[in-house]
Amino acid sequence: MNRYLISLFIFLSYIFYSYSQEETNETKLKTIFEELDDSSIITGKVTIHENEYIKELVLNHIEQNKKQKGIPGYRINIFFDSGYDQYGVDARTRARAVKDTFDIYFPHIPSYLKYETPNYKVYVGDFRTRTDATKVFKVLEHYYPKAFIVNDRIDYLRIE
Repeated sequence: MNRYLISLFIFLSYIFYSYSQEETNETKLKTIFEELDDSSIITGKVTIHENEYIKELVLNHIEQNKKQKGIPGYRINIFFDSGYDQYGVDARTRARAVKDTFDIYFPHIPSYLKYETPNYKVYVGDFRTRTDATKVFKVLEHYYPKAFIVNDRIDYLRIE
């Protein structure tokens, strides 16, 4: 019985993942529970005997997915530093300069300036796989010898 509930939860979690996208003004996405209760689209009869706790867990999982920013992926860190350099220029100014220069020479690759105590960091790219990140890294390591690949939450991939 316990294995059955776990399997059901995993199956429902997978189904609900597709329902975890943000709602738009044009359409309101329905949860799987609302879809099954909608008698206008069901020609047969589906009876689900479930523990209310499982429904609550699944709906909570959907809400958590809505709050997540981006998806797991990789970026390339091309700069990180804190404090001042030998000329008295602060890390924020240097990070901004690195980002701006990168944007000029590689306009097709997104770049991000972040402050993570105590360092300012410049990340580039939104790579779904480490292989994709490595391909770009091989090009960038010539220009940024201290660059390295990091796990990060990346922006949703753009479909063209």
